[in-house]
Amino acid sequence: MVSEYIELFVSNAKQMGLVSFIGLFVVTIMLIKSIDEALNTIWHDNRQRPMWFSFLLYFLILLFGPLLAGASIAISTYVMSLSIFNGNGALSLGQHLLELMPFLLIWLLFTLVYKFIPIRKVKFQHAAIGALMAAIFFTLGKKAFIWYITAFPSYQAIYGALAVLPIMLLWIQLSWQVVLLGGQFAAVLDEMETDKGSINDRLNSAG
Repeated sequence: MVSEYIELFVSNAKQMGLVSFIGLFVVTIMLIKSIDEALNTIWHDNRQRPMWFSFLLYFLILLFGPLLAGASIAISTYVMSLSIFNGNGALSLGQHLLELMPFLLIWLLFTLVYKFIPIRKVKFQHAAIGALMAAIFFTLGKKAFIWYITAFPSYQAIYGALAVLPIMLLWIQLSWQVVLLGGQFAAVLDEMETDKGSINDRLNSAG
């Protein structure tokens, strides 16, 4: 069922005209810019990047973000189909390891977002910890979205792809909140380490 919707979205994307493609590109750039501004607000940094650097950063996000997210969804769908066709729902060890790949890909994606999008230098371990929290909540939301698609086939038979639209919009909104939550957590870790360093410096000076 999930793979059918993915194929439907892909076929619709292939039928997009030039105007629709440009519109989608502009909306995507605006979304990335909003994420950029929101994360820099979380890190309390109002500096502006050079235009060429922002363009390069957004291009890399557009290039690798959909690849990692698409690979995560595709692997999840593949593993789900394996559990269905195996009859008893049992998976081999290799298939269980494959089941971890979507989570690891999303974790990597969020880590790169928190590491490289903020203008302020973010330590890799802080970005990874914040990304781990975001990846956990994102994966739970993704599983809930897949469960909705597979658990209510009658709604899809009546309304078609429109039945998925409300829950997809909700998932997108929750995913945005998850991105901000993970970024906030990573920023708090940065601030805690900075404050700890300041306290140690004062103690050393006083000593």
